[in-house]
Amino acid sequence: QEYSNKRRMEVEVGYCSKDIGEDCLNVLVDIVNEAYTFGEGDLFGPSFQRTSAEGLRELIDKQQLLVMFTSQTLEETTINDNNSTPTMSEMEIAVRHSYLPHCPEELVGCMKLVIHEPSTKDQQEADVAEGGVAVGKELRRGEVGCFAIRTKNRSGGLGRILLQVGEDEARRRGCDVCELQLLYPLHQPHPVKDRLRVWYSSRGYEKVYSDEFSKHFPSKADILKLESGFDIFFKRLNTGIE
Repeated sequence: QEYSNKRRMEVEVGYCSKDIGEDCLNVLVDIVNEAYTFGEGDLFGPSFQRTSAEGLRELIDKQQLLVMFTSQTLEETTINDNNSTPTMSEMEIAVRHSYLPHCPEELVGCMKLVIHEPSTKDQQEADVAEGGVAVGKELRRGEVGCFAIRTKNRSGGLGRILLQVGEDEARRRGCDVCELQLLYPLHQPHPVKDRLRVWYSSRGYEKVYSDEFSKHFPSKADILKLESGFDIFFKRLNTGIE
């Protein structure tokens, strides 16, 4: 592909400030819901919403939401065969930490990062008894989720940058592994989920657990219209972990 215009695109990533305005918060809600509707909306009913303003506000109040935004207005770039965002090879990316998006137009994406402390054997057994999963609970884990890039900015490498920043932050905070989960239909192929598996693998993630969704989340299973499973993936951040 040949691009008629090339420009420097600078993005910033940081924990979202509690002072975020309602307009920016609502845009983040839309970014997440649009991404998840695209990726797994067919697993749910037509009224499916991955998150809400209240849900993101809870993450923000706990300093668990990383936000990616650009300090420059994204110029239109004419491409010979489509109008997608240029790939990493066509962009110079500068990533720095910041806290507060200043206007909705600057928002590019977001991702939650929840730090889980290691649990004792007794705590793990109690968790399993309540339907939880014990795998990796002896480790300090950085759980990644609510991962979304704005529709017009997808396929340009920004998701890779955002995930890398999250992994670096989890490592800085002493995590042994990064953890993410993948929901998928049990009895039929799903191209988006299949691509995600390949992408996670290319990023160094390994599947460590797989089971039926309803077995562990019975109270949420009725919102699914397809029988589904979920996988847990770990990426080792501490080279001493086996």
